[in-house]
Amino acid sequence: MRFLPLLTLVFALHVPAFGMGSKPAGRMASDAHTQIQVAGDLTESEQRLLLDDFAYLEQQNIEDNSAINALFHLDHTSASGMLSWLAERMQFIVANQKDSPSSRTESSVVMSNLGASLYFRAKQANSPGSFQVANGPLLSVNSPRVGIIEAGSGLFRGPFANENVNTSAPSSRIYRLGTIFHEARHSDGNGISLAFFHEKCPAGHIYENQAACDHNLNGPYTIGGNTILAMEKSCQNCSEQEREILRLSALDSFSRIIRDSVETMQADECSYVNTISSNELVPPIISEKCRANSRQTSPVSESPSVFWDEKPESLNHS
Repeated sequence: MRFLPLLTLVFALHVPAFGMGSKPAGRMASDAHTQIQVAGDLTESEQRLLLDDFAYLEQQNIEDNSAINALFHLDHTSASGMLSWLAERMQFIVANQKDSPSSRTESSVVMSNLGASLYFRAKQANSPGSFQVANGPLLSVNSPRVGIIEAGSGLFRGPFANENVNTSAPSSRIYRLGTIFHEARHSDGNGISLAFFHEKCPAGHIYENQAACDHNLNGPYTIGGNTILAMEKSCQNCSEQEREILRLSALDSFSRIIRDSVETMQADECSYVNTISSNELVPPIISEKCRANSRQTSPVSESPSVFWDEKPESLNHS
């Protein structure tokens, strides 16, 4: 799950309580290329933004990117290849029912992979579960690939909780798409890699003891950060300020990938922060961390990060 606490981005996939709530459900809408459906419990404007995001990516000429090719198993980077990868892991985007207007002042949900959480619950019960999409089908939950993704209000606020963001700007679309690709990775995995769950960040990290880091080299933060950078490089209409914000968002993701030490995880991010042309672009919590004279650098694990097995399990073939 991805949250926006104040001015920072924190991710933590968990197993939530859920319900369809009392929000009136409208019509479903679907993307022509991916067939991903956007449920009617999202507002019409939110539906349109998400469908336009997919259309935006489909029209982009993404520069060939070795990291994207390796992560998405592509011979050559393309928007169509990226969208095909996404469509295998995401079927429905639904509204987060707990993200009510009264709860949006301090912490807003960005996105969460509800399908992976429901599968984890079904696996514990050793029985397939089900989920009723608002004005849509009743889905059987027997694999993390069921592809039910919840969208919260934070998704439409832009990087670092920018309330004044133009939600239709290319940079906003890239940010949302990066988040969507992040959540799609949670639809993968089996056994120890099931759902690519996040782990607690190590001592000395900016998100110390929060389930906001990945102990692998192909998890949600790797996917999200690399897709944002790939789209940023191909953005023809992004201003330099927008590019810097997107790069910071990507670096925030990369800083959460557990390697050998806290310093290794954060050195690149702080090095880039020092080149930012306007200090106003850098969230205060990151600036404070990078201005520190010293940084705690304790080891984070006895075993190095590796690529996790992404093959999805099922209740029939665990």
